[in-house]
Amino acid sequence: MNPTLSRPFVLKGLSLLLGVILTLVLLLLVELGFRLLSEEARGLAPWLPADRDSAVSRAELLEFHRERAQVHEFDPVLFWRNKPGIDVEWRGVRVQTNSLGLRDDEVPESRAEDEYRILLLGESTAFGDLVAKQRVFAEVLEKALDRRSENCRVSVINAAVTGYSLFQSYKYLQMYGLDLEPDMVMIYHGRNDFFSTAFTSSRTASPLGEAGLSDLEISEERSRFPNNIDLHLYYNSFAYRWIQSRSFVRAGDGTSERRTGGKPRVSESERREILEKIRRLLEEHRTRFVVLIPAYLSFTRHREVLIDFSRRTGVPAVDLELAVASMGRERSQLFFEDQLHPKPILHRAFAGHILRFLWHEENGQGLGSCLDARRSRGGPTE
Repeated sequence: MNPTLSRPFVLKGLSLLLGVILTLVLLLLVELGFRLLSEEARGLAPWLPADRDSAVSRAELLEFHRERAQVHEFDPVLFWRNKPGIDVEWRGVRVQTNSLGLRDDEVPESRAEDEYRILLLGESTAFGDLVAKQRVFAEVLEKALDRRSENCRVSVINAAVTGYSLFQSYKYLQMYGLDLEPDMVMIYHGRNDFFSTAFTSSRTASPLGEAGLSDLEISEERSRFPNNIDLHLYYNSFAYRWIQSRSFVRAGDGTSERRTGGKPRVSESERREILEKIRRLLEEHRTRFVVLIPAYLSFTRHREVLIDFSRRTGVPAVDLELAVASMGRERSQLFFEDQLHPKPILHRAFAGHILRFLWHEENGQGLGSCLDARRSRGGPTE
């Protein structure tokens, strides 16, 4: 090659490379500046909206998310999940999680030969908000079942997460739950599905383009290209978050306002669709499915879909309203002041009601012998 011709080519290449390097350095400096100047650099970036148009003050947001960040961490698919290996005082009680982020003892990777596993999916009541671990209905149920069982021990694995919708538990089941090798899956979902989409936005600081979308719609949006790349940049670059939020605010298309209201997190049609997906998934894995119908102080809108689903499909449903009725007390005495979360005495009643159902009623055979119950569903006994 002629040296006189190659020299300009090399110089142009070096100039281009130098320009790329300088651009990257400049971008890194801008990002560093945003991180140094932003209060969000204290580990709360995934929780705080980048726009400043929230009706809630910044101080209130910081206080709220600092409290929940003790227990929750960001997840791009599940939106949030329990932190693994924590031991904190949270909402007045001690909260510990195992290495999987579950409010439970450590779960061996493989199910033992003499073990019958029940996986509980659900929201804050199932997780045990405001209640000590040993008094949560999952723990009470496990001890009662284990005492009565013949030939094997029973494990009730509590995989519930505060704030979860039915959609989030379905995604957890797909991604992690089945790896725990459950013989049975129980779900406890009601009120959270009916909170507005603003609930999800306030807990994920999701991009403004996701404002007003249901949990299912957000997941579908995030799975599409190039949205998945956009989401990665949004949650990992402070500068990108700020630029994107400013562009939405300037556009004036109403996305910012949709943070404060909107349709339910999980619509009625989506609830029916997700329940059916869970049923089919568990059927494929030859795993039993039991629906727990939640009980609240004054909320009942969740009941119709769950009862109808059970009638149409034959999936057993345990109506926990019957446990409330059996107490013979004023309802207000059984729930905390938030009207959502049951007190320990009602957790115990829930466990007793579920125990009676599992032991005597399910398919007419109960779980008197765990290994017989496993054989009846066609699963392996060792």
